[in-house]
Amino acid sequence: MQAKTDGLSDLVYSLANTIKHSMYTKFYIDIRRIEMKQITLNIDGRPTMDVNIEPGNGAVKSLLLYLME
Repeated sequence: MQAKTDGLSDLVYSLANTIKHSMYTKFYIDIRRIEMKQITLNIDGRPTMDVNIEPGNGAVKSLLLYLME
């Protein structure tokens, strides 16, 4: 299964600066990764469980226990 948020879709980017030269133009792009704090587990196209994925809260363990039921 492939995540829907890979590549540029999980980035926030903006034009930081533009420098024009006689032969070319240089663009400076500010690229930052989106910090996700919660994911929603969907089963059969319906939201089933919200998981808080902030570090240190045991979310991965909780999710694994839920999936093993």
